[in-house]
Amino acid sequence: DIHLTEANAHIVETIISMAHHLELELIAEGVETAEEQKFLEIRGCNKYQGYYFSKPLPVPQMTEKLLAAQQQNRENTK
Repeated sequence: DIHLTEANAHIVETIISMAHHLELELIAEGVETAEEQKFLEIRGCNKYQGYYFSKPLPVPQMTEKLLAAQQQNRENTK
């Protein structure tokens, strides 16, 4: 709900800032919309997970999906 209130946005901005100052890797969880992803990206968070990217999958399906995406990326860069 980072886009619903200023307080929510400030909390997320503070967490991102703390992680950067402590030189921690930061992964945003629960990203559900492009708007949320863009908000996080603008503030320096560049790793995300959530329904915006994929619903939870069993390991075999996730592996298959990742391998197919990697293959597609290789074909697109040829």
